[in-house]
Amino acid sequence: MRFSLKKYFVKKESWKRFSVKAVVTLLVLWAAGVAFASRYRIGIDPQQGKCLPGYTFFLIDLKDRRWREGGLRLPR
Repeated sequence: MRFSLKKYFVKKESWKRFSVKAVVTLLVLWAAGVAFASRYRIGIDPQQGKCLPGYTFFLIDLKDRRWREGGLRLPR
């Protein structure tokens, strides 16, 4: 079976229909981004001597407030 991108570019549609699909797609992507950003942050450790050796980027869960014994604490 041969894959061809040509069949996806041949179809024509009105600008109105395209605009509606584009706006809906952008709204879904925006909502997903807002939901992700309200829950998570990406942290970067720029120090030469790292807190956790070998790790520079961290995904921080803002909603997880449980304390763990031996866990890391961040000042507010």
